[in-house]
Parts: sequence; C-alpha cells; structure tokens
Amino acid sequence: MGLFVDATDLVSVAAFPLTGISRVQSFLVRQACLDDDPRVGAVVFDEAKGIFRRMNPDEEERLNSTDFRFPGSTDGTLEKYRKAFALAKKAPNLRKDFDRLAAAAITGKGPASLRFRISKIVVRSYRLFWKLLSSLQAGDKGAADPRPVRGTVLFSDPAGLGRSFHAAMQATSRRAFICHDLIPFLQPEHVGTQSYAAEFAGKFRHLVATGSHALCVSRHTLDCFSRAFPAVGGDAPRADVLPMPSILYDQADSLGLTSRLPAREPFVLYCSTVEIRKNHILLARIWKRALDDGVRLPKLVCVGKRGWLIAELQAYMAANPQLAGHVDFVGQVSDLELIELYRSALFGVIPSYDEGWGLGASECLDFGTPVIVSTAPALQEAVRGLMPAIDPDDEVAWYAAIRRMSEDTAYRESLASLIEKAYRPVHPKESWAAIKAILLPDAIATVAPQQAGMGTPQDLHAGG
Repeated sequence: MGLFVDATDLVSVAAFPLTGISRVQSFLVRQACLDDDPRVGAVVFDEAKGIFRRMNPDEEERLNSTDFRFPGSTDGTLEKYRKAFALAKKAPNLRKDFDRLAAAAITGKGPASLRFRISKIVVRSYRLFWKLLSSLQAGDKGAADPRPVRGTVLFSDPAGLGRSFHAAMQATSRRAFICHDLIPFLQPEHVGTQSYAAEFAGKFRHLVATGSHALCVSRHTLDCFSRAFPAVGGDAPRADVLPMPSILYDQADSLGLTSRLPAREPFVLYCSTVEIRKNHILLARIWKRALDDGVRLPKLVCVGKRGWLIAELQAYMAANPQLAGHVDFVGQVSDLELIELYRSALFGVIPSYDEGWGLGASECLDFGTPVIVSTAPALQEAVRGLMPAIDPDDEVAWYAAIRRMSEDTAYRESLASLIEKAYRPVHPKESWAAIKAILLPDAIATVAPQQAGMGTPQDLHAGG
C-alpha cells in the first residue's frame, strides 16, 4: 500500500500564479514526485475509467515548466489571450476551471463582470475545439500508466474536484484530505453563493462519514473541525495538524533572494484574495481617514485576485477617487514579484475576520517583515503571538497601529529583531516527512539536511 497525492485540480490551475491553496497543492504534488519511496507518487483521477492513475509526462511537464506560468502582470490583453490560447491548444484536456482562471487573468474582473463572462466563453470555445481535434488525432504521446493505484489518496483540495468528487471517492477506499479551512461550512455568510457553501458542507460530511483522515493546516482549523464533526458513538473523526511549510521562502532561498531589499518608496503590503472576510474595506477607510487628517501613510499595495462579495469595497473606492495612488490593487503577481514585495515591504497588514492558516502572515515573518494581524486565532497562530494583533472591527486601533508602524522606525526594528530571534521558517521537506509519518507510518524518512535558517515543524508550532 502506498501514499498518492491527488493532482487532478492542480493540473488545471498550474498555468497561473500559485496562491494560498494552490501553493499548498503544488508543494504536496512536487514532494510526492520527488520522493524516492516507490510507494509514493502523484495521481490524477481518470473520470472515464473511474480510477486514479499516475500522472503522465505531459501533466508532469505542465506542473514543472515555468513556461506555463500565465499571465505576466505587465502583459496586455491581447498577449494574455495569446498565452491562454497557446495553453489551451497544448493541453486541451484541462478542466473547465482553466477557463474561469484564464478569464479572470485576462480581464482582471470577477464572475459578475460581462467582460469576464465573454472572455470565459471565448477561452472555453477555443479549448473545446482543440480538445475535439486532439481526440480525433492518432497517437498517445502522453500515455499514462493505466493501472489504478493502491493505497491512500491524499486530496490536496477536495473542494476542487467539482462534479468528479463522488466518482473520485468511489475510486479509492483509503482517503486523506487537507482541511484548509471550514469557513464555507461554519460561516456561509462569507461565501459568494449558498449553493457553494452547501456543496462544500456535503463533501466534507461525506469525507468524515467514510472515515477519511483530515490533515488540518492549523490548530485553529483542527478545533473548528472537531466542533463541526464531533465524535459519533464514541469514535472521533481522524484528524491531525499539518505543519505548514514555508514554500515561497524555500523557493527564494534556493535562488539566494531572502535578504531585505530597499524599496524605491515605502509601502505596506497585504497579500490575500480580495473578498469580504479579508476586510480590505477597513484598510481603505483608514487610508481615507489619514488623507482627511493630513497624515501621509506609505502606499498600501494589495496583492491578490478578486473574490467574493466585494461590491461594498468597489463602491467605496469609486466614491473616493482620492485614494488612487495611495491604495493600489495590483491583482495576481508572479512568485518572483511576490518575493520582491515581501523583501522590500515596510510592513504587512492582515485585518481578516477569519483564516484557516494565515499564509500571508507567516510569509511576512519568513522574510523578516513585521506584520499587524487581526485577532483571528489562525493568524495569531501563524505569527506565534509575536506580532501586534487587533480586533478586525476596531478601526481606531488599526489606524493607531498603522501610524505607529509607519512612523516609529525603532518599533519596526524591534519587531524585525524579534522575528529574527524567535521565528524560523519550516522547510518543505520537514513538513512532507511529518505527513508521511502520519499517513505512511512505516515509511523510512529520507529528508535532506536543513538549509541554513530553516526550522522544523516543531519550531513553528511550539508554544502558543
């Protein structure tokens, strides 16, 4: 019996900048592919045959080649279409998630936008044309091992399987899954559609009912999981905490890009999907208040794609055009661009109402950048209680904290010094070894020596 990471969803989104869940998915799949243990690998679900099979060469190339990274943040609309069409032609069997992500990348708009809907139709039509054409052509260049795998399938994002979910569940009797968060289940008001919240809840109930092993991304998420799925008949669902790796920092470390960089002008960084629970509107109000008070704050740079329920934020920005140049929504950026932003930001801010882990907060600390977080438990866990934490509804306190962090150099430097002394990033290989110890306990760990400055999962999760 073995351990196989499901890459079905990632294969469809690998062409785009990795963020949040997709970054964790990529880490899991890559570690599985790099593992020398013959019982370990990465698989995709073959819906036509109803089996999980090992990835084929084309799929592996798509995940590993930087040529597939789309789009460049400086590309024009026509260039973005050209890249989307090239990808659709090369890999027409991508799932329909590709069409949605391509439309978002091309237009910079959300699903409610007419431009987004038109773009999605154009990309999907082009992709389906090449899918039909490729099915008529002879040859099997990207042949996969047709045999079903035997062992535990680790679903890196069970919600990402879409309509294939129940068929995929029937294809394996041993399952584990990453529980990134339970927000759609416990706080459906933060989700764009109630149908999605209901679908999410149904999938998780099925996973728990069939004895799947949950790997939660934080202690907070484990607590939420335990509340949502209490023990039935004395048998508690199987669940453990996954020590979250410092994925982006590890990439930067391999390139020698971890030292601090001077910025051309001071800026504050918020890296997160733009959606209602992320509370961007609090920051917009604070920057507006600073302008009204004659206080010059550093520019606020918001990195991330547009998500659910942001009409109020959009209306506020439109009603206050003076914020242009002071609050900048830059959309998705490449990994190298994001690394540079973390290295050169004056400090970070994350006023989110809730998180499963708080990746943006831990990434700030990975690069030695102080950050102000909300009192959301996962965020405080991610920063190990080292950084200032403020109620996400306390605008006055946030304004004061942002002013202090902007103006008091000694205070910022003291926080940076605290990070250096008390925090260590987690090496991805250490995190992968912990996963194998849970799901494949008889495996012989073959973990490379730690790189300088990288800590163990125990370092990160020790104490508070």
